[in-house]
Amino acid sequence: MSRRGNKGALPAPARWRTWAVSLVFVVAAVVLAWRGFSLQILDYGFLTKRAREQHIQTLDISANRGAIVDRNGKPLALSAPTETVWAVPSALLKAKSEKLASVADKLELSTRVLKKKLKAHSGSQFYYLKRQLSPFKANQIRSLNAPGVFFKRVYKRFYPVGPAAAQVLGLTNIDGKGLSGVERAANKTLAGTPGKRRVVTNRLGDVVNDLGGFDSPKSGQKVKLTIDARIQTVAYRALKKAVDKQQASNGAVVVLNPNNGRILALASVPSFNPNNRSSITSDALRMRPATDVMEPGSSIKPILISGALNEDVWSLSKRIETRGYWRLNSQLTIHDTHNYGTEGIARILKKSSNIGAAHIGLDMGARKVWQNYRDFGFGQKTSVNFPGQRAGTLRPFTQWNKIETATASYGYGVGVTPLQLARAYAAIANNGMLPSLKLFTGHGGQVHTPARRVVSQQTAMTMRRLLHGVVKEGGTAERARLAHYDVAGKTGTARLVKGSKHTKSAHRANFIGMAPAADPELVTLVMVENPAKGTYYGGTVAAPVFKRVMRQALHIMNVAPSPVTLAANDGETVKVAG
Repeated sequence: MSRRGNKGALPAPARWRTWAVSLVFVVAAVVLAWRGFSLQILDYGFLTKRAREQHIQTLDISANRGAIVDRNGKPLALSAPTETVWAVPSALLKAKSEKLASVADKLELSTRVLKKKLKAHSGSQFYYLKRQLSPFKANQIRSLNAPGVFFKRVYKRFYPVGPAAAQVLGLTNIDGKGLSGVERAANKTLAGTPGKRRVVTNRLGDVVNDLGGFDSPKSGQKVKLTIDARIQTVAYRALKKAVDKQQASNGAVVVLNPNNGRILALASVPSFNPNNRSSITSDALRMRPATDVMEPGSSIKPILISGALNEDVWSLSKRIETRGYWRLNSQLTIHDTHNYGTEGIARILKKSSNIGAAHIGLDMGARKVWQNYRDFGFGQKTSVNFPGQRAGTLRPFTQWNKIETATASYGYGVGVTPLQLARAYAAIANNGMLPSLKLFTGHGGQVHTPARRVVSQQTAMTMRRLLHGVVKEGGTAERARLAHYDVAGKTGTARLVKGSKHTKSAHRANFIGMAPAADPELVTLVMVENPAKGTYYGGTVAAPVFKRVMRQALHIMNVAPSPVTLAANDGETVKVAG
């Protein structure tokens, strides 16, 4: 019975099979354990080294920095492709001596110096051999096939107009970041976005695998300025010639369109060649029209008189007796160059009488003088977005006594930048409307506040007529006259401060003028500081520079000559250039 019941049962497996399967598992476990022990313990150092030699990197791909162009699209700053050569020092040191010598020769180094530099960085996987090489020189090094030497495309900045606009445009560092001037002010617009590439590299820096994920670089955007490269060059050359001739410390020129506030030139001397950085000094980096604060001297008088006429404090018919000096009090005696006798406003301007200006200022009072200067933009930064721009100095009128009020009336105790002063004159040229200054235009241009009225149109027209008299025969600015254009303007000669006092041995010469006087298209300011040779007056130092600049600038801007007027000559009517 039991035999029939066990008939369908399977036979028990042989014991050897059980042992065989168990042995396989044991052997596998031992192999895995040994492999784990080998990787974790015996080969740890080797594998760690290999892991360090091969790793994932994200490589930056340089973006082309946007160009800076003038109002006509002429390049003022642009980027050209160059190559940076770098090395893994330990790999290059293993090169044959003749190959290492060839690399050193192309880098313009001795073999000894190159070896010293490489040994000093032998623990690093990255060392710059030379940055911003021309493609030609980079290819010479590439052809050597030296071990551990690699190349990266980068861009170098070039400035076609050289020293003429160096301070306006500014500089970038070797990595392409704006450091000063427009390069800094518009850095975000110009910079662009670098590209990215994920790769696996070995210890020598060789790419052994591309992981994809390539992001192409985005070039920076172009920035267009209101500057005219032709006028900028003319202004710089005329200023440099005068500074050199007069052996002056420095100088500045501003040229602007008073009708829209667009700046056509901003020149500074001394300057530097931005394409050769060995010429750079801290003094040459200063963009003086925006950063230098100066006492304007007599060039402030038209601003004072504009306010006096506009407020009906003084009239054209009012006269004063000057006598050549005026003792205001025991602390201040005001002098004129000569005894001009009885003066009205026209003669006060034409002869630049300090006594006359002081009488006008004191009649206005400290509050009105201060407010008038404030209305014309003194004590405030202009709308130009320029790094380092200063607001000047205009102390509260509550701190002014009679002496401060009198001296402020002829340009002492008040500090302005050349840009501020040029803008103030632009209001007179623009029929009483103070323009918002502009340096950027087109794409990247800024939103500016509209022009605002500071004096009436009638006052501005009267001032232009009076300032035209300054340039006529007998005025202080005869040397600013142009053959075919009526000019209106004012000289300024101010003593410089040495220590805490004004000195008689150092001066600043200014001239600010506009043309054509009836309807000005251009306003130009010239400042020359501390002329050491010859005279130092605004009319003899700065006015001739104005003449040279304006003569060419008016032609470049296609400004029509002043209208021809009619004059009687022995009963005949003849045409005379205005």
